[in-house]
Amino acid sequence: MNVAKFSSARSSRIIRRTLKWLTPDTWIKRCTYAFLIMAAVSFLLLGTWQGVVGWLVVPAAVLLAASIFYYAWKTLSWLRNRLLWKVRNRLLVSFIFAGLAPLCIASSVSLLVGWLWIGTLGTNLVSRHIEETTNQLDHLSLEIQLALVRTATDDNLPFARIVDEIVQDNPDLSGLSISVFEDGRPVNVTPSFDTLEPLPDWLFREGHFADVVFDSLSGVRSTLSFRAGDAIEFRGRDLYVLASMPLGEAYRTKIWEELGAQVSYRAEPRNEEFSFYEPPASEVEWRQLPLLGAIHVPWAFSFAARSWNHGASNVAILGLDLDPIHIFEATVSADMLLSGFPLLYVFFTLCTILVCFELVSFMIGLLVSRRITTAVHGLYEGTEAIRSGRTDFRVEERTRDQLGELSHSFNTMAQSIETLMNEEREKERIETELSMARDVQARFIPNEPPRQGPLELAGAWIPARTVSGDYYDFIQHRNRTLDIVVGDISGKGISAALTMAGLQASLRSQALDPALEGSPDRLSRLMSRLNVYLCHSTAPERFATLFICTFHMETSRLNYCCAGHNPPLLLRNDSDDIALLESGGYPIGLFPEAEFEESAVRVDPGDLFAVYTDGITDALNTKDEDFGEARLRQVLSQNRNRPSENILELILASVRDFSLGAEQFDDQTAVIGRVR
Repeated sequence: MNVAKFSSARSSRIIRRTLKWLTPDTWIKRCTYAFLIMAAVSFLLLGTWQGVVGWLVVPAAVLLAASIFYYAWKTLSWLRNRLLWKVRNRLLVSFIFAGLAPLCIASSVSLLVGWLWIGTLGTNLVSRHIEETTNQLDHLSLEIQLALVRTATDDNLPFARIVDEIVQDNPDLSGLSISVFEDGRPVNVTPSFDTLEPLPDWLFREGHFADVVFDSLSGVRSTLSFRAGDAIEFRGRDLYVLASMPLGEAYRTKIWEELGAQVSYRAEPRNEEFSFYEPPASEVEWRQLPLLGAIHVPWAFSFAARSWNHGASNVAILGLDLDPIHIFEATVSADMLLSGFPLLYVFFTLCTILVCFELVSFMIGLLVSRRITTAVHGLYEGTEAIRSGRTDFRVEERTRDQLGELSHSFNTMAQSIETLMNEEREKERIETELSMARDVQARFIPNEPPRQGPLELAGAWIPARTVSGDYYDFIQHRNRTLDIVVGDISGKGISAALTMAGLQASLRSQALDPALEGSPDRLSRLMSRLNVYLCHSTAPERFATLFICTFHMETSRLNYCCAGHNPPLLLRNDSDDIALLESGGYPIGLFPEAEFEESAVRVDPGDLFAVYTDGITDALNTKDEDFGEARLRQVLSQNRNRPSENILELILASVRDFSLGAEQFDDQTAVIGRVR
C-alpha cells in the first residue's frame, strides 16, 4: 500500500515537472512551439499549397535556429557550472587557454605566413619562367633574319631548312613552331599553323609582338600559348615571322621539374572557361618531410594575356600546387644550405624544440595548479567546519608563500570568531538601548492632535530605523492660535534624532516667548532664531527643513513659513486646483545670516491642507520608482470630503501598497488639517 502511494506521488511529481517544463512561459519556448506548429502546417500543406509552404519554411527555420542556439547556450552554461565548479578544473582550463591558445595562434600565424611566403616564391618563379620563355621566343625572328642573310640566294629563300635548324637548336622549347608570312600570306607554315585563317589585323598594326595569348585556331577550345612575332624586310620583301609554343603538358612538366610547381588549372578572363589538368608525368616526385610527408600548398596567380583574335589585354589565372621544399631549393642558392642539411629542416627542428618547451611549461603549470588547489581545498574544509560550529578547526600551513599566508589568515579568523560573537552580543545590547531611545523619542510626538476650534487635525510619524530625524508638533497659545510644525533633520540614526530633540526644545521655548506674541512677522523671526541656534549648535554639514504655520481660530487665517521643506498642499473646497504653501527661505542650519519670509492665506470651511516630509513622496517600490507628489495629490483629491484621520490612513496605506517589499531609507511624517 505504501509502495503504491510512493510510486503514485513520484509519478505525479514527474508529471507536474514535465508540464511545468513544457509550459510556454518564456519567449524561447514560444519560438520553439511556433516552429513546431509551422513545421506541422508545412507538412500538411506540402501536397496542396506550395506557395504557403514556401512562406512558412523561412520563419520556421529562423525560429528553429533561435531555439537551437538558446538551448545549446543553456547546455554549455550547465556544463560550465558542473565541470568548472572546482577551482582545480578552472585552473586547468586557464592553463590550457594561457598555454595552448597562444601556441595555436602562433601556429596559425606561422602557417599563414608560410603559405603566403611559399605562394609568393612560387609566383615569382613561375612568372619569371614565363617571362624568360616569352623573351626566348622573341629572339627567334632575329635569328631567322640572320640565317637568311647567311644562306639565302637571289632565287631561293630556304625558310623550311632555317626553321628546322632553329627548332633543333632550341630543344627546351617543347612544341615550338615557327611560321613565315609574306604580305599576310603563309610562305612557310608549320603543322601547328596549318589553317586557312589569316593573321589578325592588330598584329600588322603593332609589327613587333611577344606575349602569352588565348588562342582558338581550331575553333573548338581555347588554349594558352606563348607567341612572338616580328615584321622583317629582306631584299625588298615584307616578311612576318611568328613563333608559337603551347603552354601544354610538356611545358607544365618542365615547370614542375625545374621549379616544383604543378599547374592544376587555368581560367580565362572573367572566368568564362576553366581547364583542369592532371599532374604531369615526371620522374621528379614530391619532397618528403619527417613525420609530415609530402606537403601540398595550393596557390593561384594572375598574369597578363592577350586575345589572339582581337589583341585585347586581359588577365589569365593559373592554379598552382606547390612543393614547398622544391620551391625553397629552387629559390635559395647552394651556399645557404648548412652542411647539406636544408634550412627548412632547421626551421622544423626549432618548431619541435619550441613545442617541447611548451609541454614542459604546461607540466609546470599543472604542478603549480595542484599546489593551489590543495590549499584551496583545505580552506574549503575549514569554512565548512566553521559553518558547522567547529571553531577549533585549523588549516595546515604547508608553504611560506601567499597561500600559506592565506591559511594563516584563516586560522587567525577562526580564533577571532569568539570575539565577533561577543561583538554581536554587544550589538544586540545597543539595539535594545536604541529601542528604548525610540520609546523616549516617541513621547516627543503628540499622542493626539488638539480638539478645539474649527480645525480638524491628524498626524503620523513612522521612523525608517529605530530612531528618527523627522518631527511634528502642535503648540497651543492662549490667544486662540495654534502652531503646526513639521521638520526633517538631515541624516539618519542617533545623530539626527539628537539634533531633532534639541531643535524641538529650542522651538518650544522660542515659540512661547512673549516677545514674539502678537508680532506681525512672528514666524519669520522665530525661524531666524532657530536657524542661528542650529548653525551654532550642530556640525556644518547638518541642517533641517522646517515648516511652521499658525492657525488663527477667530479669523480662520493661516500664517506660514516654509524653510526649504516640501511645500504643503492646500485644496480649496470650491476648486479642484491645489495650491502650494512655499513662501519661506533656505533650510535652517546652513547660513546664519539667512532671512525668511512669512506669508498668510485664508482657509474657509471645507478647505484641506497636507504637510509632509520627503519620506512620503520619495518612497520607493521594487522597481526603484518613487511614490511622487502626483500620487499624493490624487489620494487627497479623491478623498477630500473624508475626515482627516481617514485621509491620513489612506495616504499611508497607498504608500505601503506602492512600496510593498522594498526597504525604505527615509522617515515618513505627515499632518492633515481640515477646516470644519
